[in-house]
Amino acid sequence: MSEISHSKNIVTGHIDAQGNVVVGDTIINLKEAAQYKAIEAEIAELNTRFERTRKRIEKAPDDMDFQMELLEIDAKRSQKQQELDSLRREVLKLAEDFQRIPLNTERLRRAKAHFEQGEFSEARAVLDAEVETMGIELDALLHEKGRLNQKTAENQQHLSDKANEYLILARLTATDYELPGRFEKTTAHFEQSLRAERNAENVFAFAHFLQEHNVLMQAQPLYEEALQMYKALAEENPRTYLPDVAMTLNNLANLQKAKNEFGEALAKYEEALQIRRALAEENPRTYLPDVAMTLNNLANLHSAKNEFGEAQAKYEEALQIRRALAEENPRTYLPNVATTLNNLAVLHSDKNEFGEALAKYEEALQIYRALAEENPRTYLPDVAMVLNNLAALQKAKNEFGEALAKYEEALQIYRALAEENPRTYLPDVAMTLNNLANLHSAKNEFGEAQAKYEEALQIYRALAEENPRTYLPDVAMVLNNLAALQQAKNEFGEALAKYEEALQIRRALAEENPRTYLPDVAMTLNNLANLHKNKNEFGEAQAKHEEALQIRRALAEENPQTYLPDVAMTTVNIAIFYLQSLPDREKSLAYCTEALRTGLPVVEHLPSVQNYLQATMQVIAAWGEDPEAFLQNTLTQMNEQASP
Repeated sequence: MSEISHSKNIVTGHIDAQGNVVVGDTIINLKEAAQYKAIEAEIAELNTRFERTRKRIEKAPDDMDFQMELLEIDAKRSQKQQELDSLRREVLKLAEDFQRIPLNTERLRRAKAHFEQGEFSEARAVLDAEVETMGIELDALLHEKGRLNQKTAENQQHLSDKANEYLILARLTATDYELPGRFEKTTAHFEQSLRAERNAENVFAFAHFLQEHNVLMQAQPLYEEALQMYKALAEENPRTYLPDVAMTLNNLANLQKAKNEFGEALAKYEEALQIRRALAEENPRTYLPDVAMTLNNLANLHSAKNEFGEAQAKYEEALQIRRALAEENPRTYLPNVATTLNNLAVLHSDKNEFGEALAKYEEALQIYRALAEENPRTYLPDVAMVLNNLAALQKAKNEFGEALAKYEEALQIYRALAEENPRTYLPDVAMTLNNLANLHSAKNEFGEAQAKYEEALQIYRALAEENPRTYLPDVAMVLNNLAALQQAKNEFGEALAKYEEALQIRRALAEENPRTYLPDVAMTLNNLANLHKNKNEFGEAQAKHEEALQIRRALAEENPQTYLPDVAMTTVNIAIFYLQSLPDREKSLAYCTEALRTGLPVVEHLPSVQNYLQATMQVIAAWGEDPEAFLQNTLTQMNEQASP
């Protein structure tokens, strides 16, 4: 997972063991604040309802109304816990801002006095009650600024004060989760702060707020603006502002990676890494963790692009740093060591380096099991995650018995966690059920596979009713898998219905976010084409194959390392189609040529492409051609076209 930076270097605070917010000389007893108490009381009441409902389920386990009620209660409980955690963060940010800014207005001084007493609503009311007056004052100041046609020191100071007032009002509004239109009002106050004065602090704060709420399109230009501001400040005072430059680069890269803008993200990560390496040379204790974090983010990006060599180098350097940090402070850094080991193991598994992957998984699992003995609530999910990954590795090695044991242990952990917190862990139960179903399907245990798929689908459908944006992709995934199972059982009607529902979901998702979901659309189209081919519906098969190929070609133009393997797979499938289903020598061999041209440049780095090229050579031979001569002719043409 990519890490987002959020704290400023100018003033640093923390929350102590008693729950007090401490920033400089300011101490705020957060647990005595009315908003904090109110949310805690709601959580306590929801916990009581949760236990009461769970007891009802024990008496009537088949009553779906109680099951849905339990999910609804847990959803509300999770939401309130998130609000409590967010309140802690927002109060800490507010305390840091109050410590940083000059309190040059009576309103700010009164708001701070209430804030330090934990009276957050009253602090907001001080500013909110006079928001119209503040707006009038802001308009007058801006008018005065324009009339004078230059920035006077006094006018600019007043505007800075107004920007600070709106910044604090935005922060305070963000803490009030019961406020109708909380997000919109917070956004409006941020915008007024920027209207008064656009400084690095309030531009970054607004960008970070939007990123936390997944409003990525609006966050990106603000991060870019803050970045330019911090770079200008760093030219005059690098010691103070270079960490902010790196922090903003990191957040902007995370945002661009989430949008699959890999080239832009790569440039930002590399610039952030260069800065953090330089800072770590002078102050390793402070900045080496940031170096490791950026290396991890970079490795994630390279892995997503199938650039395995670059990803491995970054993961290994991050691991080396984190091992050294963990020797001095194991409680803090051992979880990071285990995370990087798991990431490396996934990478080795993708490269079919099963021995290296196994060693990394087992070390990560050993660390997480030890951590879970001391703190099961925090680390048992990580134990289950690594068990899942280990099982996938053993499945790939056809060690089905070992894989089954790992999946079942992971499922047992997730089911136990989901009994206490279904909102958080039911998705993991569904994921593991899907993985188990894949294993049973590989063993031709179709009954067990179908039961697991159907239970996973039932869970994902229930989750998607409440949160479609998050869980509809999972519904489509299980539908696709279940359809493949039914296709293998020659249940073509049932398979067709599942594929078409999956395709409908993925097309809708791709309309809103094509960069993320078009690959899934192409995958389902490819599966549908194979189904139609099995039913001798060659026209439909041809149309689906060609649409899938069109999508994958377009994706590969923008990101060849990631999507060229899919183009190679689709072209060889179509070559086989024109060999077996609608025999057409010219078309089949043309697609063989495209498969070779597509796969050869990446075959050394991507083991999966080797299988596609072997299948291509078999198609060429089936047409009576010499595969080696055909290959050499294709290579010659590629070299001639590459020559200037």
